[in-house]
Amino acid sequence: INQAVVELADVGADNGIVHAIDAVLLSSETVVDVAIDNGFTSLTAAVVTAELLPALTDPFADFTVFAPSNEAFVELANELGTNAQGILTNPELANILLYHVLDGAVMSSMINNGDIVTPLNDANTLKLTATSGGDVFVNQAQVELADVGADNGVVHAIDGVLLSSETVVDIAIDNSFTTLTTAVVTAELLPALTDPFANHTVFAPTDEAFDMLAAELETDLDGLLGLPNLADILLYHVVGEDLLSTELTEGGLLMLNGQNTVIDLSDGVQINNATVIGPDNGADNGIVHIINAVLDQNFVNCETDFFLAPQNLEVVQSQFSEDITFQWDPVPGSVICQLRLQTFITETAENIFVEADEDGSEPSQITLSQSDFDGNDIYQVKVRCACSIDPLVASDFSQIVLFVPFGDNVISSEQGIQTANGINTMTVFPNPSNLGYINLRISNSENTASEGLLEIRDITGRSVASRRVVVEANQLLQVETNNMPAGMYTVSYTSGSERVTERFVVE
Repeated sequence: INQAVVELADVGADNGIVHAIDAVLLSSETVVDVAIDNGFTSLTAAVVTAELLPALTDPFADFTVFAPSNEAFVELANELGTNAQGILTNPELANILLYHVLDGAVMSSMINNGDIVTPLNDANTLKLTATSGGDVFVNQAQVELADVGADNGVVHAIDGVLLSSETVVDIAIDNSFTTLTTAVVTAELLPALTDPFANHTVFAPTDEAFDMLAAELETDLDGLLGLPNLADILLYHVVGEDLLSTELTEGGLLMLNGQNTVIDLSDGVQINNATVIGPDNGADNGIVHIINAVLDQNFVNCETDFFLAPQNLEVVQSQFSEDITFQWDPVPGSVICQLRLQTFITETAENIFVEADEDGSEPSQITLSQSDFDGNDIYQVKVRCACSIDPLVASDFSQIVLFVPFGDNVISSEQGIQTANGINTMTVFPNPSNLGYINLRISNSENTASEGLLEIRDITGRSVASRRVVVEANQLLQVETNNMPAGMYTVSYTSGSERVTERFVVE
């Protein structure tokens, strides 16, 4: 009953029942009463379920409770993919709740920016933020109603449930990144970086890196912390997704401040002017890579949009020409583009570079001869562009386009082959296919039905399937490929004296 334990129950009397308890009950207004009186139904239900009522109704205790709103519990359930009942049956419920409670009453006026306090669940600390605008945060959660007094403590209503997750901020603290931690506190970025459900990649400069920057700017730590663009500098070190060092790719990497860095993998992992010296420090809300320099925002001079991959790469050919043209949408600011050709069967690769014309027009196509290609192989092509060569500042690669040089024709993943007189046409999709089937669309210039032989051969020319079919105009046929090993095949449709053939790939 409240904080008291029943020691002897159900002692009968003529006018009632007596239960012996081990403490005197007081009609004090406790932190639990504050939660009940203010409609914190989800929190109250959780406290009851976790059997924490005795502790929190102790009239002689002194607590600070950060009380999540009902909406905060709904958001938690959504993040965890469950519902209210799922929260109440969580085996960690008591620990989650005790992570919201401090031993001792702390009024909001007593909170200093950057305070780190230990709750009753000491699996992790709470990081407090008091902004210059007067707002107070506990980890990622904002205090919506402060200083609701109780006889056994004080309650602060918050808009999020706190979890004792190991965050990227904890990684910095645990590894003694004193300057970085102080800068994050000063820039009021603790709430963003302690969000347990965020996904961040942080490139964390060492204390020595900040010392070098201070020396370059002829200032000291206080001077760095006083920079008006401190938050922007720090966010230039954060990516809004988890990226292990093995997942980084050469080229532009967009940071949370909206600017790009440049990743260079030619000798370890380099980002702008810094080298990653301690990769892949995992946290529950991201990854921390330790770097040996503060990132120079002037390292990249290209436009932000430059780092978007080239769009609409196409393979263009004609049955009447020996040329194969690769074209893509121009990338603003590019001075050179890299076309990468790679084969599937012989597994060779070639890079072809296309420089801007003397008039400064952007490179957006190149024409090669079919004699440059092996007609028995499959090619994949992708392209990226650079706005600077030294240092190399390159965009991401475009999507890959697959094509096959085939006699006097080229088959791309989106094109069919038309016979010389143009009567029959056939398109195969998806190509390549990993779905267990391909679709065929066969048509003719007269848009009429036709009858013919459909045959599939492997790359050695061996027939693997054939059947007679009647094809209505523009009819879609589906052919099973489940029993075909991965590789390249030809599919032919012969009707009378006309024959149309296309190659496709089974993955």
